Amino acid sequence: GATPDLRRLFATFMVVAVALVGVEVLWQPRFATLLGGTSRATQTFGYVVVAMSLGAGLGAWLADRLPGSLAHRPARVGSLALAGAAGAMVMLASADTFAVAVAAFVAVYTTGAMRSVVEAELLHDRVPSSHRATMVSVQSLSEQLGNVIAGLTLTRVAAAAGIPAAWLIGAGLLVLAAVLVLAIRES
Repeated sequence: GATPDLRRLFATFMVVAVALVGVEVLWQPRFATLLGGTSRATQTFGYVVVAMSLGAGLGAWLADRLPGSLAHRPARVGSLALAGAAGAMVMLASADTFAVAVAAFVAVYTTGAMRSVVEAELLHDRVPSSHRATMVSVQSLSEQLGNVIAGLTLTRVAAAAGIPAAWLIGAGLLVLAAVLVLAIRES
């Protein structure tokens, strides 16, 4: 059976997927609104995706170069990255200009990549190599469940109360995920 740490980790994968799918599905319509129309937005979205990709690359790079004691505290780093992502989502939800929204969007992906690297380390440390492929499949299933939940809930919240409301719920979910990760024992 799964240890309490693994259960927390898989719950984290699912909760984070719900929050981040809300960003992935809803950023284009929100950014189009901030830009004042879809024709201008379409031309700009390519640059936004490049910035997001660079941010994600930076986050992964930073996660592999943690200084001092942080390098040996993956649960703490994961929790801090999730808290940072929650803050970035609050900033994204409250952004009333395109520039602020893009900065927050990139920050969500930068902190998300940091979280992803340290969560992979946490999973790797808790699963013997003979079971790792199975656990990665369980991770994928957890994330797919999160995708389904997001599709059934956050998109409806966005339609009823606005995209920022859905993102604020996502930020709350990221705080929950930060608490879950912080509860994981560090070896």
